[in-house]
Amino acid sequence: PYLQYWNKETFEAIDRLGAMAADLGVSTAGLALGWLHRHPDITASIVGPRRAEHFVPIGEALALDLSADAWDEIGCFFTEEED
Repeated sequence: PYLQYWNKETFEAIDRLGAMAADLGVSTAGLALGWLHRHPDITASIVGPRRAEHFVPIGEALALDLSADAWDEIGCFFTEEED
């Protein structure tokens, strides 16, 4: 059901998210979870850690303090533009 996201634009957005995460000193997963954690329309982020190291991005997300500009920029990575 997600094949429509297997495209150049999606992978470019993930690369931009990864670069921003590196600049902030967190993992890509930590930044993504941090953004979701503070999104007003998201009531729960479901994560399923299987090993202790899977908790690291969760800790990063909870400790992350994104500026309003950074938060908006991340949101723009994954929104579809109108033609």
